[in-house]
Amino acid sequence: MEYDQESYAEINPRISYGMGVAPAVVWDATIANGDPKVAHFLERASRHGIGSGLALYFHEDEYSVLVSLNRRERYLGAKERTHIESITGDALHFAYVFHWVFMRRVIAGGAAPVHRGAPLSARELQCLTFAAHGMSSSEIGVKLGIAERTANFHFSNLISKLGVLNRHEAIATAVANGLVRLESRGDAKRSQYFSKRTKRGKQRPP
Repeated sequence: MEYDQESYAEINPRISYGMGVAPAVVWDATIANGDPKVAHFLERASRHGIGSGLALYFHEDEYSVLVSLNRRERYLGAKERTHIESITGDALHFAYVFHWVFMRRVIAGGAAPVHRGAPLSARELQCLTFAAHGMSSSEIGVKLGIAERTANFHFSNLISKLGVLNRHEAIATAVANGLVRLESRGDAKRSQYFSKRTKRGKQRPP
C-alpha cells in the first residue's frame, strides 16, 4: 500500500536503471548514487526484506515486465556480486518461465487485480485529471516531470483500481464519482495548467 500511495514506481531504481536498457541488473543500496529520495525508498524496502538482488527484464510490444529476486543484505561484496552474476543465466530462465505461467494462468485467466477498489494515489489523480482535460501521456509526463512510460504505468494502475476497461471509462467514472472536476472553458483558460499548455501551442478545449 505504501509503494502504491507514495508512487514509489517513479523513483524505484530497478525500474529506471533497467527498463529498456539491460536484460539484468545486479543491485544493492549503492544504486541510490547519492539521491536522497532513492535512498529513502531503498531504506523502506529493506524493512520488508528487499535490500539487494537481481532485477530481470522482459520487453513486449505493449508493456515491460520486471522480475526481481531479492536478498535482505543491503550491500553486496565482490564475492556476492560474482556469485549472482554467475547464476544470471539460470535466473533469466526461471524469470521467463515465471512470466509465461503468470501471463497464461493469471492474466489470460481473467483474475481480478488484487488492488481493485483501492483508493487512487495522489499521482494517479493528477494523471487522471490532466487526461480528463485532453492531455496525452507524453504531455502529462512533461507536466509532471516523469517519463511517458511512468505516466502509462499510473494509468494502468488506476484503470485496474476503478475496474474499468480503458482511460476513457476511467475519466467518465472519476467525473461521475466526483474524483475529478472538469474546469469550465473560462476557468481553464485562467488556470496554471492551461496557461502552460497555451505557451506550447497545444491548447485544447476541456
